Amino acid sequence: MRLATPARSDLLDGHVTPTDPLIEAEPTRRGTGRLLGVDVARGLALIAMFTQHVGLTDASGGGSTGWVGWFFTESSGRAAVLFFILSGVSLMMIHRRGSRSADAGALRRRGLLLLAGGLLLTQAFWGASIIQHYGVMFLIAPWLLRLGNRALAAVTAGGLIGGPIAMLFLPRLTDDVAGIWTGASGAWVITTAWELLVGFYPLVIWAGYFTLGMLVGRLDLTSKRTVLRLAIGATCAVFALGGLASLATNRIGTPDQSETSGSAIAADQPKPAKPVLPATLTEEQRNAMTQAEYQAYLTQLGAFYDLKATKGEMPVEDWRSLPSTAGHSGKLGNTTQTSAIALAVLGWCLAACRLKGATRLLRPLAITGSMSLTAYLVHIILVNDIWEHLVANRSWSIATQEWAFAGLVATMIGLCVVFKRLLGTGPMERLLKHLTTR
Repeated sequence: MRLATPARSDLLDGHVTPTDPLIEAEPTRRGTGRLLGVDVARGLALIAMFTQHVGLTDASGGGSTGWVGWFFTESSGRAAVLFFILSGVSLMMIHRRGSRSADAGALRRRGLLLLAGGLLLTQAFWGASIIQHYGVMFLIAPWLLRLGNRALAAVTAGGLIGGPIAMLFLPRLTDDVAGIWTGASGAWVITTAWELLVGFYPLVIWAGYFTLGMLVGRLDLTSKRTVLRLAIGATCAVFALGGLASLATNRIGTPDQSETSGSAIAADQPKPAKPVLPATLTEEQRNAMTQAEYQAYLTQLGAFYDLKATKGEMPVEDWRSLPSTAGHSGKLGNTTQTSAIALAVLGWCLAACRLKGATRLLRPLAITGSMSLTAYLVHIILVNDIWEHLVANRSWSIATQEWAFAGLVATMIGLCVVFKRLLGTGPMERLLKHLTTR
């Protein structure tokens, strides 16, 4: 099934078929290939990426308040989920349009490039990279595209519902997995694959986000009725799932998080600090933390779980932790509610782009979302080389730090607008397009 090429007037309303910058960087011969609401949602996710990697805190330990503090708190752990779901949406739409970028060979080549690039980025200077996880999903995308709706729904349920349950047990096998191969190269391959499967962004869960996006991509997102149903339905689901999670927590309680199964550290590795809080945060614990405290917690948690430093001894998990909706927790409450939040953001962005005059107002954000790989790398440079060296080490007030944060976001958006004018797309998107579709 192929979608009709959009008319020029459609571009003013944002009613065109979407692409994903990780999949297709340039317009096809049959049209511009962009659904602006998807790009706007992706642009918002890029801004939310900043909130996960910078901490606003003053000398007394205070953080942002008001809507800025709310945005920092609520976006943490959810921006990457929005990215993953949007990629599934765009992949399915591009496939339906018959684009060469959705050919099996092109997807596999793109997957290999992203996998290699993400692993290199992780080893070099950005341990929180998720690009390699995209690479894995694009490698298996040709198979996923052949699945029907029921099969995709089963994979989605397996990731979002079965994944959190599996993660209660799978990390305990890390020690056994690490011992499968004693050679340095083979051990690296095995532990890297295992880390992709059950690490900080466990694919046993995140594959469900991707296939959920593919299911949504089979909807007619150019239909006003479909978009409103998606936005309103997902918004209602957010509150309903939050209420159910709170009710379940009140009924069954929370696990005894003081227990651990030990931390057998390799003799030649420094023992990482144990997280200041347990592996699973309750909503009350998360809300009581400043952004800086939460970032420090995530850093310590990542070190504690690092497969290079540990022999796989993980804190004991408990089924009572499953209702948790805390960001990055990977629990059942988190996977389901965060999915609903992502779909609500997508729905309302699509609806906003239908309003008169909204397209021009949202254009800079949409341009940024249209080259998210380039923008993602720009954000890494800004965080590593600007924020960490010029802002984080200074005793600035929260208000000054907020303005500095806004400046970094504006810089990212401004650079993307410049790339759009000079190249028509982002340099990384152009490179991927050249290497994968020739």
